[in-house]
Amino acid sequence: MAAVDDSFVTLDISGMTCAACSARVEKTLTRLPGVRAAAVSLPLERADVHADPSLDPAVLIAAVIDAGYDAVLRGASSAERRTQRLARNEARRRERRATLALAVVGAVLAAPFLADMARMMATGMDSHGQNPWLPPWLQLALAGAAQIILGWRFYRGAAAALRGGFANMDVLVALGSTAAFGLSLFNLLSGRAHHGGGLYFEAGVMVLAFVMVGKALEGEAKSGASAALEALAAGAPRLALKIVGGLEAAVDAATLTAGDRVAVRPGAQVPADGRIIDGTAAFDEALITGESLPVMRGVGDAVVAGSLASGGRVVVEVTATGDDTRLSRIARLIEDAEIAKSPTQQMADRISAVFAPAVMAVAVVAGVGWLVLTGDGERALLAAVAVLVVACPCALGLATPIALVAGANAAARAGLIVTDHAALEAAGRVTRVAFDKTGTLTVGRPSVSGVAVAHGGDTGAAFADAGALATRSDHPLDRALVLAASEHGVALPFVADFVSTPGRGVSGVVNGVPALMGNAAHLEAAGVEASEIAALLADPALETAGSVALLARDGHAVAAFGFADAPRAGVAAMLADLARMGVAVTVLSGDRAESVAAFAKPFGLQDARGGLTPEAKIAAVNALRAGGDVLAVAGDGVNDAPALRAADLGLAMGTGTDAAKASAGVTLARPDPRLIPAMLAAGRATRAAIIQNLGFAFVFNAVGIPLAALGKLSPALAGAAMALSSVSVVANALRLARRDFSPRG
Repeated sequence: MAAVDDSFVTLDISGMTCAACSARVEKTLTRLPGVRAAAVSLPLERADVHADPSLDPAVLIAAVIDAGYDAVLRGASSAERRTQRLARNEARRRERRATLALAVVGAVLAAPFLADMARMMATGMDSHGQNPWLPPWLQLALAGAAQIILGWRFYRGAAAALRGGFANMDVLVALGSTAAFGLSLFNLLSGRAHHGGGLYFEAGVMVLAFVMVGKALEGEAKSGASAALEALAAGAPRLALKIVGGLEAAVDAATLTAGDRVAVRPGAQVPADGRIIDGTAAFDEALITGESLPVMRGVGDAVVAGSLASGGRVVVEVTATGDDTRLSRIARLIEDAEIAKSPTQQMADRISAVFAPAVMAVAVVAGVGWLVLTGDGERALLAAVAVLVVACPCALGLATPIALVAGANAAARAGLIVTDHAALEAAGRVTRVAFDKTGTLTVGRPSVSGVAVAHGGDTGAAFADAGALATRSDHPLDRALVLAASEHGVALPFVADFVSTPGRGVSGVVNGVPALMGNAAHLEAAGVEASEIAALLADPALETAGSVALLARDGHAVAAFGFADAPRAGVAAMLADLARMGVAVTVLSGDRAESVAAFAKPFGLQDARGGLTPEAKIAAVNALRAGGDVLAVAGDGVNDAPALRAADLGLAMGTGTDAAKASAGVTLARPDPRLIPAMLAAGRATRAAIIQNLGFAFVFNAVGIPLAALGKLSPALAGAAMALSSVSVVANALRLARRDFSPRG
């Protein structure tokens, strides 16, 4: 059972088409005996159910099927879940392609009717007058094609909803379009339609076309965790050097079992979680912790799958494989991260639950009322049809997706790649941003942050000797030293008798003089006075260093080099912009607490936390959200991926890992922190446009439905009003699409 504990079940749901559908499934599950709570996500097509441990998941699945939808229990193993995920992704791709094709067909079928309406408004001639541009039989052909090609989806959805005992938007669309088509067909075949009079084919066609376009836009706006999980799987090593009979043999990492022994060479990734039984090496564990500086590991130390070794060969005894590895647990955190419904979605759920039944009731009352008052069946039917047509949720269906698409386009011009359009709506509500440090607020690699030289020493000479030794090593700090020496313009002399001691440092003969570089223990073991080392380490130039390398020449300590991860350009400006917007800032980092505190101090960041595992980051995210914050999380590493997924808004650096970018709803196309407040500004503008669009839709319905019920709108005029409401929504979205959110300066 896919569960966080014995009382938590996740179902994958298919067949939901609107907010009313997800609300229906949620209500169905919640009412079952033994179910404590249920949350259904339409974009994720998922139901998370907290239930009594004794409740058979088959009961949950049967209830969903009875409600008119399909459900499967999420797989227990990572392999099963991946198979299910790939199948769902393929089904979604097919569905999106089919919906897009139908939207194009709908636009083609509606175009002649829209052109006829434009002609009518330009000339003042009734499109149903004596010389219609569209002959009645051509109208019938276009409308019939629309009913068959586009309508079947809504008929299918309406039938499923009615079988489940409720009415959704599909019911309203099916009724409105069918009533308009049926009445027009009756008038045409009975001879009542004289030269096009009494034909309302265009109303049904435009209802179907506009709603289908809205569904196509909505489909493009959906996103899930699948891409993040696939990227995470791609980051895991595929091969391992298994030690069999004292020899190394390349094997598939997936075949390893606990107790196997594997060799990890410099530059290779650890293939599985394990414990070092021989050797010492430096490990880049940024994949898990986010720490930019490598960590020395020796015999008895634990290592995690995916970490990168350097500086030495080690033998690792495997302790965990498959679903039990740290990487797999991170994948599970991503997969199980719950995304709460936004206020706009909650409002849509409430409206959808009552809108369709209310409109149907008004249509029935209007029809019966006119029949009783006038005895004219056709007039009564026209009033009922007009109510259904004017209330068809074209503008309501377009309001949110088209604003999201417009906002995403405007954000893209500023350098913000929106992969989950719903993230824009969340961005408009953000009250706090939680940042990872390494690679997000910093450049993500160590650099020389300060140099201390002994009294009378020369910085250039120190860089020359240190850089010469560093050229012979693959350690990340040594690479940073070589780069710093180059930037200082010093020539690097030749090194003779070079020796590397994993976990301690390097040594050699430079210009005929013995030199060594490394940690304090390395220098002390070579006979360097501890007082000389202490004097260098106390130098203020090393205050912000996260790591230090000491240099000795001819038995004396001559210099110390501090290393730190430098802040990205624009961090200060970004923090100032967020402060002006009233957005609070938190740092949630896997780096050592000391490094995080040292980074935060110059920027005046009060809430800066270090040493956090991916699980701890998730807990911190949940705590901040529970405290009332609408939270954005910005990060770049695999260790950030679960938090990015669980936040209201995930922001990934474009220079980050594939897993981080796939987990986030927005990716920064360039490593400019100022893009983050720009994203929040775009989100606020998009949210305002959504509210305005919904306002347009509701105003048209509030005015149009009563007029139609009172007989003041014919189905044709109702269709025109419906089209006008959709045009107003599109026009407002185009205004948003022209906005420029690029950072200034």
